This record gives sequence, structure tokens and C-alpha cells, in this order.
Amino acid sequence: MSMPYTKDWEDLTIRDNFLFLKVMSNEAICRLFLEKLLRIRIRELHFLQTEKTVEQGLTAKAIRLDIYVEDDAGRIFDIEMQTTSRREDALGLRTRYYQSVLDQHALAKGEDYIKLRETYIIFICTFDPFKDGLARYTFRSRCMENPHLDLEDRACRIFLNTTALSRDVDDDITGLLQYINSNTASGGLAEKVATEVNQLKARRTVQEEYMNLAREIQREIYREKDVLLEQGRVEGRVEGRVEGRAEASRDIALRFLQNGISPEQVAMGTGLSLEEIRKLQPVQ
Repeated sequence: MSMPYTKDWEDLTIRDNFLFLKVMSNEAICRLFLEKLLRIRIRELHFLQTEKTVEQGLTAKAIRLDIYVEDDAGRIFDIEMQTTSRREDALGLRTRYYQSVLDQHALAKGEDYIKLRETYIIFICTFDPFKDGLARYTFRSRCMENPHLDLEDRACRIFLNTTALSRDVDDDITGLLQYINSNTASGGLAEKVATEVNQLKARRTVQEEYMNLAREIQREIYREKDVLLEQGRVEGRVEGRVEGRAEASRDIALRFLQNGISPEQVAMGTGLSLEEIRKLQPVQ
């Protein structure tokens, strides 16, 4: 995603991190989205969290999930908004890592693998992640030799493409993708999301929350810039001192050479390398 909380309040849309998290924190909307997308029934959602950070020990890379939610059947859902298409995002590898971290987080020490729960990682992309024109790409583990043979690892990764012209998904999901892409709502789910966006943007308290976050991020950016500038000044002073000392050593070495002292002795006396000393020797 792009840098959050840096846009003017009036310009925010569902694509932006702040509003996306707010809208998907609405349990009714989140539940309807999952039901329509996955064609499942959910009675209620639990442990709804936004920007949930999952740590994996001191040396492993932590992940921050946009929307992490579990339902009454124990299924786990991670919903992400992805607005950038960069090679370094490596969405396939990213979801592979997310899956491994979620599995370790969900399975207690000593529990059998059979306890691993059904997991869905869902990326809503504002571009076509696989350039195949589909509105939805669903990945599960299947046998290459027999595609009908499912590994049954209870893991599913889904990428939605808001720019797709094909309509190979539920009508409500199609409407939502169109709304995300064009900011024009049509259909039950899209209209509910658009209404929620408008209501959120009309609330003074929500706007103040956004502005406070924006100011905090700006302060953090300035703090980081100040640190980098100070580091640059310190490094510059250190480099200047080092270069000054090296130049002084070369002057001393040159005087020694001019007085007939051998390169080997000069190297020992000045700390310069023999190669540097030989470069200083006057041409005979």
C-alpha cells in the first residue's frame, strides 16, 4: 500500500488504508463480504483486529495484517488492500510467508497438525496481479499430475483484481470491485460500503483521528530525516578526519622516501601499505 495518512481528508477513498480499515472493521460489512466472496455462511466474527502485528520471535520477520478476523467456525481470514504493483512486493512469496506465520500463531506448542484451521488470505488489488484478465484468482494446493487431487491443507489464497473486465465473481463482489476502482457504487454490498465511507467522512471525530495520525506520521518522518542528517554530518566529520590523517601520513612517507629511507621501513613507520608507498616513490 501507499504511505498511509498522507492525503488530504477530502481526497480519501476506500483504497486508502485509513478508510479501508475503518469500513472493514464494520462486522456486518466484513461478514457480508466474506460470505459473498467465499459462498459460505458466517454467524458471527470474533477477534476483529485492524493492523494486527504478528511477531515470530526475535530474529524472524514480523507481519502486519490489515484485517485479521476469525469466525464462529474457527476459520481465519486475513484481508489486505494492495494498491502498488512492484516486483519487490512479491505477492506470491508474501502470502506464502503470511500463511506460515499465521499457522505458527494459530497452532499451540505440542498440538497436532490436524488442529490447523482453515485459513483464507485475501488481497484486493487495484491492478491485475497476474495479467490474465480475471477478477478473481484462487490458489489452493493441488497435485500437478492429477489436478482433481487436493492436498487438503486448509489453506486458500485469493487475489481480487478491481480492474477486471470479466465478471467471473458474485454480482456483489463485482459491484464492490467496480466501486473500489471507480468510486461509483452499484449493487448491495458496494452501496453499503459507499454509505459507510460517506458516514465515516462526515464524522468530525473520525476526521480528527485521521488528522492526528497524519500529524504523528509527519513528525516521525521529520524525526527520521533529522536522524539521517545528523548521521550524515557525523559521518562527514569522521571521513574528513580520516582523510586528513591519511594525507598527513602520505606527506610524511614522501619526505622519508626523499631522504632515502626504503619503502618497507616507511610502511612500518607510517602504517600505510607497501603498495601506497610505492605509488608515492618519485620516478627515477
